[in-house]
This record gives sequence, structure tokens and C-alpha cells, in this order.
Amino acid sequence: MRVVLTFLLAICCIAVIIAGSQHWNNRSFDLRQNQIKEYGQGGTDPLLNYASNWPKESYQQFENLLQKKKPFKIQIAGSAAMGKGEDSWPEMVEEELIKTYGKAVEVKINRYDLNSLEFIQQNKQKELIDSFANLILFEPFFLKNNGEIAIEDTLLSLDTIINEVKQANPKTVFVLQPAHPLFNANYYPLQVEELKQYAEDNKIPFLNHWKAWPDQQDESLIAYLSEDNNEPSKKGHQIWAEFITNYFINKE
Repeated sequence: MRVVLTFLLAICCIAVIIAGSQHWNNRSFDLRQNQIKEYGQGGTDPLLNYASNWPKESYQQFENLLQKKKPFKIQIAGSAAMGKGEDSWPEMVEEELIKTYGKAVEVKINRYDLNSLEFIQQNKQKELIDSFANLILFEPFFLKNNGEIAIEDTLLSLDTIINEVKQANPKTVFVLQPAHPLFNANYYPLQVEELKQYAEDNKIPFLNHWKAWPDQQDESLIAYLSEDNNEPSKKGHQIWAEFITNYFINKE
């Protein structure tokens, strides 16, 4: 009789252990699903892995905000050359960022059909300041300025914009990029080289997405541009979006 009772007691203990384990696994699964819903595809640690390409200051801010469960604010700003609508590269990048990071990021897009001097004269930099962005991906009107404003004045305008934003929001990080390339252009590529040098001299990250496009002397580039060359074509938006997305979401 004692043997039977011992046997039954052992079975009961095993049943309790199994039930407890299943309950914990189910609870862990539910918690995991809530975490994914709240912060994106992979929870906190994988999100930091995705952000490994970001500037060091931005990565640290992102890590800190994740711990506080607050969103990291990304602002995409520039000229009308960025295009508009759901097929434009900023919207495609925004979609991928939200899909990957979930509520851990907020994305805002600002387009200005202005040159850099008009931008400053109209005090549009205040919009960048008021967004309190943690990171601003900025296309600083070089294509719009081309043929209208000297490169020296363009760089001075860029200085003014960055300095005013950072004076108001010292932790805001700028990342610079050019607008789309043009086929067989002469002065515009030289101006973009000046922008690249400016970024290097001022230790500002520069995203040279041109290397993902066909060469500027290659006629195949024409298919990646709109008829008036003022913005990319659908193919151009796609290639631009992929480059920027791969920077902000490192899946390697």
C-alpha cells in the first residue's frame, strides 16, 4: 500500500511540474508577443542590433530611450527633390522603419520646395527645432541651389541650419546626404563633393547613396530619373529607399 501511495504521489508531483512548466511557457510566449507588438520584430536587444550602423551618439540615445520605453525620433528633411507620395523613398523608408522598430521609433518627413537661402529667410529651421528629433536625415538643397546659389553660400546656409538646431537641441544628430544624381552633369557632382568634404571636416555622417545608382555618365541612369530630372523615377525612388533603409536597419 505504501508503495502504491508513493507511486501516486510521484505521478502527482510530475503532473504539477509539467503543468507549471506549460503555464510559464505560455506566459513567456504572451509576454514575448506583447514585446514584439510594442517594440518591433525582435524585442529590445535585436533592435539595437538593427541600429548598429547608426552614429554612436544616436545608438546610445536609442538604447537609453528603449530602456525608458520612449520613441527615438527620426526626421527626414530636405528639398522637393525627395519626391512625395507613397511611392517616394521617404515614405518607403518610413514604412520599413515602423515595420522593424515598431513604436520604438517615430518618423516625420518634411519637404520644402525652397532653396537654402529661402529656407533660412522663412525661418523654416524652426520646424526642425520644434520637432525635437533625435536624428535628422538632411538633404541640404544642393540640387535646388545648383545654378542659383554659389557653393560657398550653400555651405554657409547649411552651417546656419545645423548650428541653430543644435543650439536649441544639443543632442540632435545630423546625417547628411545629397539629392539624386543627374546624367552627364558638370558642376553638380563637384558641389556634392564639397558637401561630402564638409561632412568629413565637421565629423557629420554622410550617406553617399550615389554609389548605388548607375554611373553619372551611363545613359541607363536616365531611367532612374523623372522626365524633368527634378526627382527620381519610380526605379530611382526604389534604389534610394533601399540604400537608406539598409543604413537604418542592419540585418546582416
